[in-house]
Amino acid sequence: PQPAEPAMTRHVRVQRAAIRLFVAAVTLGAFALRLIQLGVDSLWYDETVSVYLAGQPVAELIAHTARDIHPPGYYLLLRAWLMSAGFPTGHADAAGYRLEFMAGFLSLWLGVLLVPLTWQLARRLRLGDTVAALAALLIAVSPFGVWYSQEVRMYTLGACLAVVCLLATVPFLLGDSSRRKLVRASILFALAAAAGLFTLYYFAFLLVSVNLLALIVLATRWRK
Repeated sequence: PQPAEPAMTRHVRVQRAAIRLFVAAVTLGAFALRLIQLGVDSLWYDETVSVYLAGQPVAELIAHTARDIHPPGYYLLLRAWLMSAGFPTGHADAAGYRLEFMAGFLSLWLGVLLVPLTWQLARRLRLGDTVAALAALLIAVSPFGVWYSQEVRMYTLGACLAVVCLLATVPFLLGDSSRRKLVRASILFALAAAAGLFTLYYFAFLLVSVNLLALIVLATRWRK
């Protein structure tokens, strides 16, 4: 016969399952919250720039962003999304489908993705299940999070890539990861950092901060 599972182990498993269910519910709630009034307002100037560039041929898009304050990464992603959604030229079609809604839905999806990513980051930092769930909840109901999840700009994409960079940094901060895990984290960091810089030039400030933090932690550890 199988040995009985310790009561404490069962309690921990039930607690973790309940927290995962809570985070899933929070993520669904974040989706619903961001869906309210999505696409109701007309696009403002910066959003029209996003949609206009997404409707241009790739060569012209890249040529324009070479003279712009933002790199082409988000606009290329938005172009692919609008083409798949039936707006290849960035203009509303005659059938009356809402361009504002479909263009904003990309930002919405990325804003919702930020909720479980934040939860994972808090867990990897070993802040505890309760703190991680609370962090996910705060991101889900953040007024800034809701606002930028409905804006046709690159900010939710940049935020997701920033959290991925932080997730890749965690194994170096903890100091108890295997060599293989560190190699995988390095590759993930490099890819997310490159994508971040291809999305938002200001992403460089995050990379400088994260690398300084990692250097300080590693220097402190070596001195011991």
